[in-house]
Amino acid sequence: MHRRRITCLARLLLGIFLAASLVSCRGSSTGQAGSDSTTSSTRAAPDPCSGSSAVDLTSIDIDVDGRTREADIHIPVGADDTEPLPLVLGFHGFGGTTADLEGDTGLFEEGDAKGFVTVLPVALGRPSRWEVRDRESLDLAFVDALLIELEARICIDPSRIYTTGFSQGAAMANVVGCSRPDRFAAIAAVSGVYDPRWRETCVGEPLPVIGFHGVLDPVVPYRGDSDVGGRPIIGAQAWAAQWAQLNQCAGGPEALPPIGDVEPLFWTTCSAAVEFYRVTEAGHSWPGGVHDDPDMGGATRAISANELIWSFFERHAVPA
Repeated sequence: MHRRRITCLARLLLGIFLAASLVSCRGSSTGQAGSDSTTSSTRAAPDPCSGSSAVDLTSIDIDVDGRTREADIHIPVGADDTEPLPLVLGFHGFGGTTADLEGDTGLFEEGDAKGFVTVLPVALGRPSRWEVRDRESLDLAFVDALLIELEARICIDPSRIYTTGFSQGAAMANVVGCSRPDRFAAIAAVSGVYDPRWRETCVGEPLPVIGFHGVLDPVVPYRGDSDVGGRPIIGAQAWAAQWAQLNQCAGGPEALPPIGDVEPLFWTTCSAAVEFYRVTEAGHSWPGGVHDDPDMGGATRAISANELIWSFFERHAVPA
């Protein structure tokens, strides 16, 4: 299995192309980060790892098929813009916002502590939603364009790009990773919506996956059937088992000792790791997150999804 790795030269060439395109980006309140959008096509864009990276970039706008798409960006405080950084894309849930996801998870603070760039894309629609049923959807085209632009502007390590999400955002992260395994090193899904046809979006390559789901989830039932909107879904553990099949696991799931109300399940002898955390006394929530809503089944404090996800991500990179 061979996965494509973008070199600094490739990023330079991408920068030249992007400077001549109609992509527009907005920077922080200082206006410094957005000034590159008028760069002449006759002048090469600077290498983002040469000390000229947009370390103050807080958001970005790009044109995808005639529509403006947006994402919020958090670069670790004190980041060295000559040292390639890992990147985590985080997808908010159905009807949600990037502020909701950040408020629930604290991913920006985690990025500061662990040294990764956090990018939270914005879904379209009212209510907002991700298109996750088609490998060639406009949302996946948005992700492709976003990665190109980010690598042209920020010193990113192309072998350490990861994706995570909550609720329908977890379904988006799932599709993003399985349809583009040459670009993403691992997936983390939390309380996700799992369409029974999700494997139709995959190219068939193994990819490390970690998942979390509460047994008491009233929005996305743990055992499947249909979600709160009446859409058919597979069970959360069944989703993990399907990844284990895709990742060619020979054994498992093996139950590890419980951590409070959390039961870890690991598949073994795999081409790529599959880890799943069943939360027996919680529902539609981010483990260790800020919100603990009884109407959503409550939340667990026994584990931190942030810590487990980042620990998992750190162990995986796209092969050269």
